Amino acid sequence: MNLTMKKQFSLVMSAFLVSLAFANPTLAIESKVTNKSSENISDNLLEKLHDADFSDAQITLLSESTLKLLSKTKKLKKLDSELVEQGELSEDPDTGEIVEFLEFKKGEVTTRSTGSLDMDLDVEAWEVDSDITGEKKLLIVASYNWNDTPNNRWTDAISLGWPESTGWYIPTDSDDDVDQFYANDYILEKAYPRDKEIRYSKTRRPDAAEPNAGVGHEIDLPGTVTALDFYGGMEQYVYFDENDSGKTNVKTVYGHSQASFTPAFTVFPAGLSVEPGNTISTEYAITTIKW
Repeated sequence: MNLTMKKQFSLVMSAFLVSLAFANPTLAIESKVTNKSSENISDNLLEKLHDADFSDAQITLLSESTLKLLSKTKKLKKLDSELVEQGELSEDPDTGEIVEFLEFKKGEVTTRSTGSLDMDLDVEAWEVDSDITGEKKLLIVASYNWNDTPNNRWTDAISLGWPESTGWYIPTDSDDDVDQFYANDYILEKAYPRDKEIRYSKTRRPDAAEPNAGVGHEIDLPGTVTALDFYGGMEQYVYFDENDSGKTNVKTVYGHSQASFTPAFTVFPAGLSVEPGNTISTEYAITTIKW
């Protein structure tokens, strides 16, 4: 192939990939992972994260601080995990009891509740180098991704929780505030000549926390009419005794406000959780993590 033909082939392939990105918003999101100028992900780090089974979508959500830590850590191992249950939480208006409507349970598929949110939830964990003698350290990443543009854009919330019996604990700083927590919220916005990924919110402090049971983050959904996709996540590091091991159900819950009421947090047996209510629709996912 001569030089002129090579240039023509390159131009055709570039046009093809751009057309795919416009046709598929997910591809447009994931293609940005290698062009995140704010995080400056090197090729070596990107390869390291892929080798540790981080997806492109997960890498997109990682904070600058976590990327810096992961570039230096020698131990980076994804823990065995399995989605065991997904569905919707609802509050019985007569009794106030919390009712679960299953969408999926290991070994079976059930009818999805008509009130469920159209979104994907995920939670995964990785072991990293520990900075405390005698303790192991985990990075837990919870993420959400709307499959449809949400209505009623008020303040939503997402929680990450685990049973206190697990023995995991959250680090705190000198002021006893939760430390090593990060949250990022994004929109993919329609723009010309290419859709734009915009991080509209980032924080280092959770809006709710239980030292041995989880953290919660409020999400102020922007009202822009050009948004194509809403997605984000939060990261929390936890520690536990290096001699401990086991299996734990880690639960992430997303609460969507149908009115101008901010979702509240509570502690269920499975850990910290967004509390369902009459105006709060909730979706949850439970993942078993072997540690």
